[in-house]
Amino acid sequence: MSTSPHPTESYTVREASPADVAAIEILLEQAFRRVRSVYRPTEQTLAEQVNRHRQGFRLVCETRGHVVGTVEFDLHDDRLHVVGLAVHPEFQRLGIARRLLNWG
Repeated sequence: MSTSPHPTESYTVREASPADVAAIEILLEQAFRRVRSVYRPTEQTLAEQVNRHRQGFRLVCETRGHVVGTVEFDLHDDRLHVVGLAVHPEFQRLGIARRLLNWG
C-alpha cells in the first residue's frame, strides 16, 4: 500500500461486502507475508478457509477508500468467536484491531 497513516487519520469500521473480497485478500497477503515464510497452509486448509469466509461475519476498517484491517467472527448465543484478525503492516499499532473488536 502506498498510502501511509497520518496521526489525524479518520477510520471507518463497517460490515464487509462482496465488493471488498479482492481488497481483503490483498490485505491478508500483506499482513501475513512474514508468517508465510515459516507457515504454508496446505491446499485443503486454504479451501477450508475460503469456505469459512463464506459462512462467517466479517468487518473491515478503511481509510481514504483503502481496507486496512479486517476481522472475521462467528456469533454464538453466549459468546463471540474471533476466527481471524489482520491489519496492514503500515497501519499496525494504531488501534485498528481495537476498533474492529469494539465495533457495535
